[in-house]
Amino acid sequence: MQKNSNTVQTIVLVVFGLGIILGVLFFSGKIHLPWDKESETGVTGPVTVWGILPYTQVKPLFDTLQQQNKGLRLTYEFKQPEKIQTDLVNALASGKGPDVFMMSPGEVAENIDRLYIVPYLNYPSAYYKNSFIDAGDIFLTNQGVLAFPLFIDPMIMYYNRDILTSNYITRPPTTWAELAQKVATLTQKDDAGKIKQSTVALGTTNNISHPRDLLVLKMLQLGNPITYQQFDTWVSIPNANNAHSTALSWFTSYGTPTDPNYSWNPSLPKDRDYFTAGNLAFYLGYPTELATIRQKNPNLNFAITMMPQESDTGNKVNYGRLYSIGISKLSKNLAGAVGVVNMMTDKANVLGLLSGSYYAPARRDLLNDRPTDNAEGALIYNAAIISKTFLDPDVSETDRLVVNTVNQLNAGTKDIQSASEAIASGLQDMVSKLKLPEKPLE
Repeated sequence: MQKNSNTVQTIVLVVFGLGIILGVLFFSGKIHLPWDKESETGVTGPVTVWGILPYTQVKPLFDTLQQQNKGLRLTYEFKQPEKIQTDLVNALASGKGPDVFMMSPGEVAENIDRLYIVPYLNYPSAYYKNSFIDAGDIFLTNQGVLAFPLFIDPMIMYYNRDILTSNYITRPPTTWAELAQKVATLTQKDDAGKIKQSTVALGTTNNISHPRDLLVLKMLQLGNPITYQQFDTWVSIPNANNAHSTALSWFTSYGTPTDPNYSWNPSLPKDRDYFTAGNLAFYLGYPTELATIRQKNPNLNFAITMMPQESDTGNKVNYGRLYSIGISKLSKNLAGAVGVVNMMTDKANVLGLLSGSYYAPARRDLLNDRPTDNAEGALIYNAAIISKTFLDPDVSETDRLVVNTVNQLNAGTKDIQSASEAIASGLQDMVSKLKLPEKPLE
């Protein structure tokens, strides 16, 4: 009896596995039904793609895809990252938008009503999770897949090797506590008490490049996912684990003159410029800033490392700007658009898209093959693997919420409790407007 039971279980698992494989192959256009007229030509028809990667970076892949799919007519339009969302809204409103377009996480939320949600019948969630990093799970909904991860820009910590060496420090800190311990040694002041060398830029908003991202990182490390899906809507996580208040207290402590962490103030130059000039020990930024820093100061002796963690034990968590690709539900060639997205996110093609850039791929199999001849590349891959993010309902509004709250804290018009409540209620107001479109009748 036990043997028969095991046999039935094995058959069910095999059938389930085949179902996943067949669903993905049908989705990609790699196999076709006997009566499918495209079975010999592959993906066909006109497909317009909008993206933030330069055309020269995309052209080799698109040329290959068109050679492999004789009936496919691919068009690519490069869009500035800060303009693509506005252009998209205007174009789709006039019926002239793209079939496929790249997005940041915030733009995915803004485009919920414009996206074709790929059903799990065609792209099973198990296959998705096995293919893409954990950060991509934010695109999995009750109805299907909102978007497909392409690449990620994970946060990293830059450090000035000369400043550390001059202070007999042999390695950069790995935890926030260890970083705080360096403030007394690395922050230097002149005779008038003005900072002339800083440890790290935290605590203000006017001269820090990524205040929103740093607070998001801290909350994620404290175990607060910030937002999550509940049925067909999203909700904001309140001050769970005191994440909001702890993150705000940590951040502003570095800009408070009476605090032992004091290392930064609003009168100092922009953090990246201060680092590039050799006056900042640690700069918290992104790999995509490497080229700019090197160009501005080729003689700067610096290196990069992982972002500090809450402690040396437990789960390692980073924050990354995840870029994805989605399909317009207004596409006049939906089958072609779906096929193009699948080909663009395929293992063999993603690396080609990212050639020459500092982005990391969002595919697990590619991240597993870390560069062996490039220490920076290997570190960026590791930073990408542990990255998380959240479905930001509106990046610009979230940024304003963070800036206003931090400024009120620094001005003394809010305390930590009211500031954390402002963050929680502000996020909830925004995410309450997010809702999946009604599922069409079968």
